[in-house]
Amino acid sequence: AYVVGMLFFLGGRSIRRTNIIDIVQESHKSEPIREVKRWYGSVGIVLVVIGALAGFLMPSFFITVLHWYSPSGVDAVFYLPALVGMYMILLHTVVNGWRKRHKYRDIIATSMMKFQGRQTVRNMLVMTLLIVGAYFASFYAPMLNTSSTYSFSTRPVDFEYHWRNDQNWPERGEVESLASKHGVDITSWTQADAATLGCDGTVSIEQSSGALGTTYTQEYREVQGGATYFSESAWNALTGQAVDLAPGTCANVLDDEGGASYLSGGDVTLVTNMVTGASLSVTPAEPLCFTMLLGCYVLDDADYEILTAGLTDLWRETWVFFNVADAEASYPFADALFNEIVDRSGDDVLQMDAYDLVSAALAEEAGEVYDYDRAHIAAHGFPVIEREDRDTSEFRNYWLYMPQFRVLDQNDFVTTMAVFLVLFIFIALICFAAFIVIAFTRCMTIALTNARVYDDLRHLGAPNRYLFRSVKGQVSKVFLVPAIVGTAVISAFYLMIMYFNDNRFTPGEMAGMAVCAAVIAVLSAVLYGVYRITRRSVCRALGIQGK
Repeated sequence: AYVVGMLFFLGGRSIRRTNIIDIVQESHKSEPIREVKRWYGSVGIVLVVIGALAGFLMPSFFITVLHWYSPSGVDAVFYLPALVGMYMILLHTVVNGWRKRHKYRDIIATSMMKFQGRQTVRNMLVMTLLIVGAYFASFYAPMLNTSSTYSFSTRPVDFEYHWRNDQNWPERGEVESLASKHGVDITSWTQADAATLGCDGTVSIEQSSGALGTTYTQEYREVQGGATYFSESAWNALTGQAVDLAPGTCANVLDDEGGASYLSGGDVTLVTNMVTGASLSVTPAEPLCFTMLLGCYVLDDADYEILTAGLTDLWRETWVFFNVADAEASYPFADALFNEIVDRSGDDVLQMDAYDLVSAALAEEAGEVYDYDRAHIAAHGFPVIEREDRDTSEFRNYWLYMPQFRVLDQNDFVTTMAVFLVLFIFIALICFAAFIVIAFTRCMTIALTNARVYDDLRHLGAPNRYLFRSVKGQVSKVFLVPAIVGTAVISAFYLMIMYFNDNRFTPGEMAGMAVCAAVIAVLSAVLYGVYRITRRSVCRALGIQGK
């Protein structure tokens, strides 16, 4: 309603301000393109590649190499070469084309395009950007759905949840009783202890902040944050692996494909008990792989016992993995257990996943405000975790202690992510609709503007086949070239994004990209059908027979 209302309002305002004489004389104006060298095409492609790489990689370069958080909008400047490159590609296509043979065969159609060239190319550039945005939005739903489905299906256990030991969460007896009430048979149950310990590392200290952005330096601290630690026995019990770590070593946990190392540094050299202050120097061991425990660490049994001695329940956790006989039929039980967990959680554990107990304790000790604490998080624009919001995407995606119940995650995926799915689908529809409207309007404008030329050609003896080929050449350039360029650019850019996220393609990403390729095929067929309808309309307006 808002979009339609604004269209009518702006359209009416534009008509009231328009000089009717300018409208009459518009058809007599031409915007010829100056000479375009043949190297425009190849240089344009190079600029698109450079712009895409620079725009995507420069923000990381600023942060990791220059230690500079650039002001808002600076990163977008590096995409400008890609925009210039697309403009050069479209110019080259309109003026020169990409075929070297038959240079003069389409000279009439090409010349007519050149005389309205500047406005035509500007329209084509806008159409290309619309196609890029439309496909980028279209990829969100299939990629998210496919990746999530793959992730859910490859989990080694049906149910996982963990709690801080100072909380009164349902334990085995209560869970079995609830399962029996819903007719669910629990076939296996594994329970293990874990602890939150301090880790050494570097922290970023801001040096200056202003209009030119923020710079920072890094400083090493013996305790800079915390993480969840398991003993090797607890790890083996939960995962079914047979890990035997040497004393004085510490292994970080990656995902099942061995990637995503940026989520778990593996560079911890000093582990600290936050209650007693006891610490132990460790050497990083070979990383372990288990997606459901991504970001955790594993210690030798003896080292774990020494480091966790004297910890209170605030710093201890219990982790539970269990399976059921018929996971697909266990949704009512999973939903009931999830609600029971939420209802029995204290306010102090209703924190978002960025919350770190060690960092919060360090901030309190220093008399500082911890940004991710529940009491201060809203002021920084982060979602506040509330019990009554348990069915929202913010709660399901960002709660620190969110359980991993396969059947619950699978069945509630669409409702949990509905806001994002509908938003991106709406954006895609708007972009595709705008592309079609602009393409159809521009094609009809070119046809009507050159109607007299086609009539003269007909009187000079040009056959219908030649006239149809001229129309086809014009319409295909206006309609198909932006679609092809936009589709190629966004496909390559999306592949680059997927790869540089963690320097690899995961099986879930590969499956998602295959679905995205199918989406491109279907939507391209739809756009081609619209192109055929547009071409038929142009031929009908010019009195030319053609399909």
